[in-house]
Amino acid sequence: MPGTPTLAPSPVIAPAWWTPGLNLAERAVSPVAPDAAEAPEWATVTERVLAMDPGARTAPDGFGSIVRPFAAHAERELAERLPPSRGTVEVEAVLDAFVQQLSARLVRTASRTLVLELHRARKAGRLGGATPEQRFADFVRLHSTPSGLTGLMSEYPVLARLLARMSGQAVDATAELLERFTADRGAIVDRLLGGRDPGPLTRLAESGDRHRGGRAVAVLHFATGARAVYKPRAVAVHEHFNDVVRWLNSLVPGLGLRTVALVDRSAYGWAEFVHPRPCERPADVERFYHRQGALLALLYALNGTDMHYENVIACADQPVPVDVETLLHPALSTVTDPAAAALSASVMETMLLPLSLVGDRGAADMSGLGGDHSAVFPVDVVEWDAPGTDEMRLVRRPARFTGGANRPRLDGDSPDPADHRDALLSGFRAAYDAIVAHRADLAGPRGLLHRFADDEVRVLTRPTHVYASLLDESTHPDVLRDGVERDRVLDYLAPATAEPVHDLTLGHELTELWNGDVPLFGTRPGSRDLWTGSGEVVKGVLRRSALDATILKIQSMGPSDRCDQEWIIRASLSTRRADAGHESGEPVRTVPSGAVPDRWRLLAAACGLADQIIGRGYRDGTRVNWLGLEPAGGHRWTLMPLGAGLATGYSGTALFLTELAHVTGIQRYATAARRALAPLPDLLAALAARPEHVPAIGCGGFSGFGGIAYALARLADLLDDAVLSDCAETAVRLAALAVETDDDLGVADGSAGCLAAMLSVHELTGSPAARRTATACADRLLAHPATSGLPSGFAAGTAGAGWALLRFAASGGGDRYAEHGRELLTRSASELLTGSASELVTRSASELETGSAASLTSAPSWCRGAPGVALALADSPALLADPAISALVDRVVTGIPRGGLLPDHSLCHGEAGRLDLLAVAAERGRTPAVIALLQQGGALLAALERYGPRCGTADVAGPGLLHGLAGIGFALLRLGAPHQVPSVLLLRAPGRQRGT
Repeated sequence: MPGTPTLAPSPVIAPAWWTPGLNLAERAVSPVAPDAAEAPEWATVTERVLAMDPGARTAPDGFGSIVRPFAAHAERELAERLPPSRGTVEVEAVLDAFVQQLSARLVRTASRTLVLELHRARKAGRLGGATPEQRFADFVRLHSTPSGLTGLMSEYPVLARLLARMSGQAVDATAELLERFTADRGAIVDRLLGGRDPGPLTRLAESGDRHRGGRAVAVLHFATGARAVYKPRAVAVHEHFNDVVRWLNSLVPGLGLRTVALVDRSAYGWAEFVHPRPCERPADVERFYHRQGALLALLYALNGTDMHYENVIACADQPVPVDVETLLHPALSTVTDPAAAALSASVMETMLLPLSLVGDRGAADMSGLGGDHSAVFPVDVVEWDAPGTDEMRLVRRPARFTGGANRPRLDGDSPDPADHRDALLSGFRAAYDAIVAHRADLAGPRGLLHRFADDEVRVLTRPTHVYASLLDESTHPDVLRDGVERDRVLDYLAPATAEPVHDLTLGHELTELWNGDVPLFGTRPGSRDLWTGSGEVVKGVLRRSALDATILKIQSMGPSDRCDQEWIIRASLSTRRADAGHESGEPVRTVPSGAVPDRWRLLAAACGLADQIIGRGYRDGTRVNWLGLEPAGGHRWTLMPLGAGLATGYSGTALFLTELAHVTGIQRYATAARRALAPLPDLLAALAARPEHVPAIGCGGFSGFGGIAYALARLADLLDDAVLSDCAETAVRLAALAVETDDDLGVADGSAGCLAAMLSVHELTGSPAARRTATACADRLLAHPATSGLPSGFAAGTAGAGWALLRFAASGGGDRYAEHGRELLTRSASELLTGSASELVTRSASELETGSAASLTSAPSWCRGAPGVALALADSPALLADPAISALVDRVVTGIPRGGLLPDHSLCHGEAGRLDLLAVAAERGRTPAVIALLQQGGALLAALERYGPRCGTADVAGPGLLHGLAGIGFALLRLGAPHQVPSVLLLRAPGRQRGT
């Protein structure tokens, strides 16, 4: 055990060297004086560290040698405070582990500064050695001396503050833990370890974030291999959760959810260590997910959250929550979007359901059901390149997600939760119905919920990763010389105060961040107050107590809510499927030959879809919005409230509802559309005032401002609405700004789609700005070198770009646009000729090879297959006059019925998109198209009437235009009222039904 530290003569250090280490608030209340007696505690600790005898320092260990004096000082402080062990603690082993863990944290905090100083020393020629490794070793030697470390701390007093405070907090937290362990060892052995003596404590392994002066959860390791968990907070909430679990087990036959054994000591507690165990047979996996579904229902009822992959352990066929500190979580959000509010109060809020972090590298599911091992992390991680050399530097590299122990294992594999959806849903229903049937036992005046009233529960005012990022960025050497500079980094929290609660908590957050803690807030469920990590009370923050909110939640549960939550469960599970790449995955369903689809059956079916859409809307009295699946990079979907876009947003859904109201005269559809569009005026005005956000939205005809402008112009015409007309003009101006920076050239997301949309807006409104923007788009397509290198297809390829240019030329643009458009579209047509008629329309989209001929002859979709290219040709009279092109269109058209009905009914990559080709070709007088349109239209109608709609978003019905119910409804309207409803896939205005 270390003895009393030997003090050496103090190195030369300036009086009041520490004053730049103070933050602005400290300088305001404590005028700086050079008197050492007024030095803050961290400065005094640093001076003690600097005065330690160099002989006490350990052998070189990279940067660890430089900061080792802080760890050594902490080790001695801890050794002096250890309680008598009486053989229950292997003191040397525990101290060694303490030093290792603390040293790693100290190095992590100092590394950026040390690397900067390393580079400065190398450039100045101050390092000895013939190799990078030798020069690095010399740098470590120089800065491991008292004078070297003194110089470093003098130049970076904020770093000294962080290292000293981190060391002191580690001593306090560890000493407190060991004192508590000594007092409670008997109870730990009896209640958590089955009464079996585990031998002496050998190591403490900290886990998770640090709060309240550096305190963190820790796993206790004993000589026999036994483990237990220390929690530096009250565990009463977990005790009461166990009570509720036992109650639910008594109501649902065979459920048997496992609980965690606990030792509650009021201010802190101990928990059993739950060991991950694999399943033995496939039936165990089914039971696991059945129980997971029941757990989901219970967490939903209790307003639980933060149940991510680190907080659940898969123990054979049991999902075991090991951290439930965020039960009875109060609602803090003040969102005005009713769909967003519904999502934040739904089963998704538990974080147990799939929730992907999306980045440039892809997506990783961080939820309690996710945590996939070896998935590519969505963003590059920061690592040190060439460590241990004087060329050491920070780099960003791809990384693999290590996952957790939350997923069941069977024969070495981790079965995907999406493959066990039915088991999950059955468990959810069983538990949900039991809670509803016996809700008085839970939420009544004497119900189990009232046991939670005085428990300490955590309140998440912001995502924890925001704090972690700030703490990391605030170790940059540029902010470690002066506390005011670090203030500026931490002040990044201030503009992010999106919720009123942040105005009340910001000062406390900054204080705790300066202390090196992840800010912590909590409440008592029976109170409306918040408590900070330091114990201060923030009065009356909550609109209602968490207990009252949870009781109201349980009282509102019932059949309608269960239906909503089950849809969300299905939708969230579908986001784990990498099939946003236009592939159904379902076999073609055989349907009886449809009768000739008469107008009234078609309109009745369209009304049925509209009624489904309206029924799934979330309302707040003045506004309606929906939840839906939107593409989230790569081939992933994400579940979210609909945005404003045409393709997957509420403007597309509103356009369908309004077209239907116009055709049928049923005004409730128009009323719903108006309510959906309610936020657009303010949204567009806000974007016009902040043009720096425009590039993020883009100019595209379906995903950007081009599509929004098109929808608004058409809606303004149908609804005779001057406000929407003004909004359309604003959207045109924003589209013009977006064109300047948008490198995408396709129809869906780029300039070609914006061009087509602007032409229709000009036809509808006569807007000169729309015509100017169309010209800018056409010029961009003409001049951009990437246009000729686009892949084949309509939505993002040469067919769409060529079609848009031909349409612009036909509107008076000029021959040079026609020539380039003809070249692009002819190239797509020539690639079509490589496939047989059946290949053109029937092969799976999974066989696509982007940019090759095979991509056209294998995909049955509008977006990037043969039907889309044929649609572009059919809508281009200048090319359709060519007999070869005309024959090619007929070839694609006649091939459609031969392949049967697609299992996907959507516009983008399903049957509705193919029907639009047939409708346009029929308008052109193509006899094969007229026949095929009747056949396929009847088949689609029969399939809808027999099986219901099949959207493009896996097997989840959504409200959107390109992938959802609105698009299928549009196809029915096109069949039932072809002269009233223009082709939305061609972004047509109604006066351009037959082209030009």
